[in-house]
Amino acid sequence: MGEQDDLQLGRKHMWPGISGGGRFGENYRLFAGEGLAEYCCLTWVELADPDEVARRFGATLDDVRECTIAEARGELPSYPGHNAPHVIVCGRAGDRVVVMEPLGWHGKVKIEQISADGVEVLNLFANLNTRLSLRRAVDGRVLTVVDSGGLRFAGGEDPHGLDDRLGDLPLFPPHPYDERQGAFLELAFTLAEHRLDVNWFNTTIHRRYFVRNQPSSS
Repeated sequence: MGEQDDLQLGRKHMWPGISGGGRFGENYRLFAGEGLAEYCCLTWVELADPDEVARRFGATLDDVRECTIAEARGELPSYPGHNAPHVIVCGRAGDRVVVMEPLGWHGKVKIEQISADGVEVLNLFANLNTRLSLRRAVDGRVLTVVDSGGLRFAGGEDPHGLDDRLGDLPLFPPHPYDERQGAFLELAFTLAEHRLDVNWFNTTIHRRYFVRNQPSSS
């Protein structure tokens, strides 16, 4: 089964399944209910202008729509292949712009260019292989990567730069995957000093952009 088949399977079944249990069940329900259990990026950018953030992602500004995330998701093709435009949604949250990419990866692979000129960027990436990662970059440099595979998979210029923020969060095995998803989102909320809620995902009006002809992450 190829990547395209895997993505279709994930969209149909919300893989890896919804239980919503554990300490961070509410966070996990945000993941599962909003499609974040799929191949997805959430990126927090320390800028105030959604259009500037979208430009850093490589988006065009000639077809921007004001809409909810659910409405933007409705514009996704059945599979956003290499030659199809990808949807990104930019919305204000606290003093940052948060970018949601349903079935996307640009926040992960472009984090250096997004964080240029002294901007702090946090990226939370989930894929269909039940792997999670959180990246922190500043001024075009990836400083720290926290990976759900465990501390031995830490990366960046300062691989353990966030160790003092991890506390007792159930980020790694043997904790179950849904608990780890919720914990990674909790870590992102803590670092961004702002908590997203269901209204941000369901009813808040954001700005939708297209990023065209971008290759997938390996």
